[in-house]
Amino acid sequence: MNEAEQWRELLHKKDLEIEALHRQIDWLTQQLRRLNGRVYGCSSEKTVEPQEQRCCPQCGGELHACGHSVLRRELTYIPAQYKLTEHIQTAYSCRQCEKEEAGVPMKKCIVPPALLPGSGIVSASLLAQIMHSKYVLALPLYRQEQELRRLGLPVSRQTMSNWVLNAGERWLLPVYHALHKELLANKILHADETTLMVLREPDWISAADCLRWRQSFRSKRFRRNSDMRSGNRDPSQLPENSFGGRIGEATRVLTKSIALEDIMSKMSRNNHENNEIYVHDLDSYAVGLHNCLSIPFDDLLANGFTVRQTDVRPAGSVNTAFQLVAVIFQIQSLCQFGGVSATHLDWTMVPYVRKSFWKHFKDGLDYIQDEPRPLDDMFDPDLPIDADIYKVATEAYRYAMDMTEREVHQAAEGMFHNLNTLQSRSGNQLPFSSINYGTCTLPEGRMVTKAILECSLFHEIAVLDVAC
Repeated sequence: MNEAEQWRELLHKKDLEIEALHRQIDWLTQQLRRLNGRVYGCSSEKTVEPQEQRCCPQCGGELHACGHSVLRRELTYIPAQYKLTEHIQTAYSCRQCEKEEAGVPMKKCIVPPALLPGSGIVSASLLAQIMHSKYVLALPLYRQEQELRRLGLPVSRQTMSNWVLNAGERWLLPVYHALHKELLANKILHADETTLMVLREPDWISAADCLRWRQSFRSKRFRRNSDMRSGNRDPSQLPENSFGGRIGEATRVLTKSIALEDIMSKMSRNNHENNEIYVHDLDSYAVGLHNCLSIPFDDLLANGFTVRQTDVRPAGSVNTAFQLVAVIFQIQSLCQFGGVSATHLDWTMVPYVRKSFWKHFKDGLDYIQDEPRPLDDMFDPDLPIDADIYKVATEAYRYAMDMTEREVHQAAEGMFHNLNTLQSRSGNQLPFSSINYGTCTLPEGRMVTKAILECSLFHEIAVLDVAC
């Protein structure tokens, strides 16, 4: 073996060693990424100092690293990405068969089938994200629609709703049947008969027709409605064995029968009688009474309403709006036996806080503002109260903010006083009034939330003082 062959053999061995070292480096890099992923949940990166920081301040030469320390760790959020995947089906023909003038076979490549036939661009990952956001994160479809539109994806909530329904029918029916079997195995299941607005859109049907019942499955061990109508009911369920008690029980049985046979649809009646759904307080349903109800204060305050042949005009200030809320609570409580609620009172009061602020701001411009008065056409009553355009009139703006906050507080006190003095209806139970707030982060909403909290705390202290 000459010297050249020895060198070639040596180089070959070194190449093999280098290749093995590269594989080992790749393996170690993967292990490091896995360990970093366990710690941080995603890939980690290291920041490197700029080049100018690696120069000697005396001679200007390049500095070499003699040690390092980790000062802090930061998590970086990488937003989700949406990619459009095109499934292309190519057709092939045989050139050899074409030369031989025989029957030319055609072949098309196999393309993965669509997740939901006829459902457009939906993929498994997109559908999983939509269902995860809706049922795990409690994000409604209309908000998902808004988020997708901001990303440039015009997918309507109706389309997403159809995707979710089709996915449930295709793949979640076994889960549904298992839950159904488990529910029917129980002796007693509670039901929430609260009515909810399904859709509220322009040119839609009336609110009364858009209400749906939140219903629960009822055990088949329960007796059917026919048993109740025939009198085969447990006497312990009667209020008492008196004559009046039995008359009341007979009245309830008759009204339930009327609701099932004359008022409810055939499908709803069959579902109720087959113990697939259970409509609670069916006797009250027959005479038009409600158990619990969420009142659309937004529409009532903005458009007005009619009560006892009297037209109530829309609210023009936050004080009037709070008074009308208490009036609506009292009027509605007279025709039902359950609670009434205002689902987002802070959001509802935002436009009326702005109206009151606008009135006080105009007064401030007329009587308080010492600086040169701005033009009236510069301002808009629908602007937020913290708009920069208002702040050009410093004294008027400060006066308007103080007066508006005082008016909101007084209006909230008046509403609490009216709600605490609701009169009972013919000896029946007094329904509770539920007010939900605290989700509006606008300055107007925060002002309303602060006033309600202060007033509720004051009333609780007053009640405690009276009790003591």
